[in-house]
Amino acid sequence: MKHHHNPMLQTLLFALAIGLMTLQACTTPQTSSTNTTPDTRTHDVSSGDEQEVLTSLATGVSTLTLSGTMSIDGTMSLSGLPFLATMVERDSFRITMSGPMGITAARLFSTPSYFTLVNYFEQSVMDGNPASKELAEKLPFPISVPEIASLIRGEVPGSPARFTRQSARADGLILYRAGGEGGVEFALIDAQRRVLKQYQRKNAAGALLLNVTFDDIRSVNGRAIAHAVDVAVDEKRQSMQFRIDKAAVNEPVQDRLSVDIPASFRRTTFR
Repeated sequence: MKHHHNPMLQTLLFALAIGLMTLQACTTPQTSSTNTTPDTRTHDVSSGDEQEVLTSLATGVSTLTLSGTMSIDGTMSLSGLPFLATMVERDSFRITMSGPMGITAARLFSTPSYFTLVNYFEQSVMDGNPASKELAEKLPFPISVPEIASLIRGEVPGSPARFTRQSARADGLILYRAGGEGGVEFALIDAQRRVLKQYQRKNAAGALLLNVTFDDIRSVNGRAIAHAVDVAVDEKRQSMQFRIDKAAVNEPVQDRLSVDIPASFRRTTFR
């Protein structure tokens, strides 16, 4: 996995992009958060329902706003950093990360075709195509901005057709797998509630690249929202913990999500 040499930029990219996963709506506490896939026990479901379960994830959420704090452990340790995240339909999302004394440290805004990341501390801007390969090389985690957007909506990244059911467990959770030459992905689904419980990505050698688990589930406007999200990357060398203080589901979003770019800031555009 590639890391950017600038510690501040690496932390902002990691925190802002992975932080968006806290927008994931899910149900019941996560029962497995380790580097191993869940054990398999008998509780079968119809194979004809496999893709229907995956394609029906996260239905009924049009807007989602979360505020809370994030903590980082690894190459840099920070705790209690405030953030505010907002998603509107499939069109756009924004997350604001604050630093000491409540000063805005960074803002990320993204649509399916364009993103802007403003680093106020370093007076720099990154913008352009969220699916840019050059951008992917600078991200300190193995997931693209469009894939993050899928997790925001509570869906598996990419096409659900990539995943096949591997096993079902006695607690009703079903394990799905998608694989290729570059590695393998796992998704643990609560089939009864139709929610994503855990997402994991490994490379071809089996090393853990990314693991996201969800806990402290609370009902908000009829939707189950995770108020504790734990993220680990690079064989757990870097980890983040998100704790949600306030959540709003399907309520009007009055604020403009797009981000103004100061003319004096240094700018890098990805195509």
